[in-house]
Amino acid sequence: MLLSSPVLAKSNHVSLKVNPITGNQTSVNGKTTKLATIKVLHNKALLGKGIASKRGTFKITLKAPIKNGWKYTIQATKKGFAAKKYTVTALYASTKADKAHYQDEIHDLQNMIVSLQSQLNDLKNKQSTTTVVNSDNAQTANTWLAYQKQINALKDRKSSINNQLEDQLHADDEGPLLAAQADVRFYEHTNLSDLNDYLKNSQNAVIADKKLLAQDPNDYIALENLQTDEEEVSEKQKDINTFSEISSEGVDTYLKNAKTEQSEFDKLNSESKSLDEQIDELQRKQAAVLNSLS
Repeated sequence: MLLSSPVLAKSNHVSLKVNPITGNQTSVNGKTTKLATIKVLHNKALLGKGIASKRGTFKITLKAPIKNGWKYTIQATKKGFAAKKYTVTALYASTKADKAHYQDEIHDLQNMIVSLQSQLNDLKNKQSTTTVVNSDNAQTANTWLAYQKQINALKDRKSSINNQLEDQLHADDEGPLLAAQADVRFYEHTNLSDLNDYLKNSQNAVIADKKLLAQDPNDYIALENLQTDEEEVSEKQKDINTFSEISSEGVDTYLKNAKTEQSEFDKLNSESKSLDEQIDELQRKQAAVLNSLS
């Protein structure tokens, strides 16, 4: 039903991230390149197959539940990309409560790493600032601080541009035009009735997940499935909205609007790269100032 995006060089690999796999799971979830084909195999036997959403998420329902200790291969393919596969041994879970606890710890540690990296960068900057400010050479100190003021202004501008790219244009890394072209191919090879059926199936899956959690709030697999199925509901609703938008505007108008957005997208991207170059140059000058004090 869905076609791939424009052909890219074979040197580009399909991205593939697979959520942890444990015994008794009836599906495999993860994220990949948008519209990639996903296969789940055990000893070359196909257990499930599906196509990722336009945003790269996937949930592959299996013919048989995952077995503890068995090895499974998840393959991702897409025309124009080099294929990628991931082989994993299904985990033996201790208790459901332990799983949720471990997942919470992982999230906490990941957040801590981000926080520590931010603190480290701040301390390095403060250390450099202190070294310069305490210098006997007032002219050198003022030069370094002037560079820092320019860097901060450029970073603020870059942050504003990034917000426009992400929030205003709603474009992925490829830009609005290629995204719109993929939307049109999607529109031309599906129908609203099918989309509504897919949405209903995802909504029913959410209801089933919630029933399982009501029976056992510590059911880790049901909780993971609920999160994935709720994302699927959101994705299916977005697909329906896109279909309706193209149907209302017409393909030509939809693509014309995307070209206008692409022009702005390219302009902002170019400005962002220019700001990066300016920041790098100022940081090199700052480093030279620090070296002159040593």
